[in-house]
Amino acid sequence: MFQDTDYNFALLKPTAQSSTLRHSDVGYFLSKYAVDGIKADSCKTTGIASCAHLSSVENQWWRVDFQILIPVARVVFTNRKDYPGHNGLANFEIKIGNSLENEGRNNPKCGGQHSVPHAETKEISCLPPLIGRYLVVQSFHSQLLLIIEIEVFAAGL
Repeated sequence: MFQDTDYNFALLKPTAQSSTLRHSDVGYFLSKYAVDGIKADSCKTTGIASCAHLSSVENQWWRVDFQILIPVARVVFTNRKDYPGHNGLANFEIKIGNSLENEGRNNPKCGGQHSVPHAETKEISCLPPLIGRYLVVQSFHSQLLLIIEIEVFAAGL
């Protein structure tokens, strides 16, 4: 069914997040910016918001809806390159499944807790692949969750 493991199933799919930061100069850092295909260096590219950025550390989560079931094999995160004192991709879990109970945070985990170093892109493998419609990033970090770009790839069948 899924032959092309290089296809990004998250690209331009519906998203949601637990809160949304607003910046006076560039507007709202919407959840959809994490799957827009733009791997910007910062959250403020050419005067507009260009990343998903939450506004509250309380129960932080971000979610994408693939709109179909896929066997998630790997997830690629791109972290910001500006503002080295803030790492919004530290101490998070990836949940994959079909349930929206508790905003999808009750779904099975892909590995343990993950972190992506500042200014880096990191691939995280789900072994074995987890089948689901939703992918949730749940942060346990004391800093605000921030995602420049997230890409999701299926296992070849």
